[in-house]
Amino acid sequence: MRWLVFMLLSANLWGAKYWWKIEVVDSFGNRGQYTSAILDDSGRPWISYYDANNGWLMCAHWTGTLWDIDTVDIGDVGKYSNIALDKSGHPHIVYFDERNSRLKHAWWTGAIWDTETVKDPNSGDYGYWCDIAIDSLNRIWVSYYDADNKRLMCACKVGSVWDTIYIVAEAFGPAVGEYSSICIDTSNNPHISYHHAVNGLSHAWWDGSKWQAQQVSPVNAYYTSITVSEYDTLYISYYNPASQDLGCAKGYDSSSSWGWTTQVVDTQGKVGKWTSVDVYGNSP
Repeated sequence: MRWLVFMLLSANLWGAKYWWKIEVVDSFGNRGQYTSAILDDSGRPWISYYDANNGWLMCAHWTGTLWDIDTVDIGDVGKYSNIALDKSGHPHIVYFDERNSRLKHAWWTGAIWDTETVKDPNSGDYGYWCDIAIDSLNRIWVSYYDADNKRLMCACKVGSVWDTIYIVAEAFGPAVGEYSSICIDTSNNPHISYHHAVNGLSHAWWDGSKWQAQQVSPVNAYYTSITVSEYDTLYISYYNPASQDLGCAKGYDSSSSWGWTTQVVDTQGKVGKWTSVDVYGNSP
């Protein structure tokens, strides 16, 4: 049995004291896989997750006094869920529709949850390892893996229309694009971290006119997560299956490319799967 549990790190900066608050959010059977969390402007968490009992996509929101739990979508859906908030503070979730092998998008209108399939005309099996980011213009960016063509893809929604489906990194043999994660820099350009079967940990970015891609490290990185600081420094956390360790890469803009350094974060046992990274100031 799996439960959804939320952990909050609180800090008393004056006294330099930190403590964790841990509580059960949803204990109804086998729930809590494929979780993603974000804080709204009031500091209240929104959490998307998968209900393995029924094959449903769920969302939990802390109202200030209790956890409000919604069933967002049903019918073998909800794996690989990730959540982001738009400029109105409304949540958007991307996730995989396992029954139809498609990428889906759900959002809170202010009154109800609405859903749609993100259409990729060149694939019949896509939407794995999806992630979502929303820029300052309220455009929705989604990275995902196209299993039919073994390539990394990115979709962009402008207003009510999915404006463009991009081929970010093409596969000419081994798979490219699993374990993808996306973030937006201060110029509203998306950056994607992902696994490349040959090149290892990789980074792709939109330079304003086209997609660029590079190797970050030859390490065979799984479960990547990318974030960007207010100074446009990139951080990627990842799991190294060979050493079974948690790693982190730091990227800085260097002319027309990006420079990277990597380090091992934790080596205590088998650690690092399902990693996620964020920044405070310029520190991960």
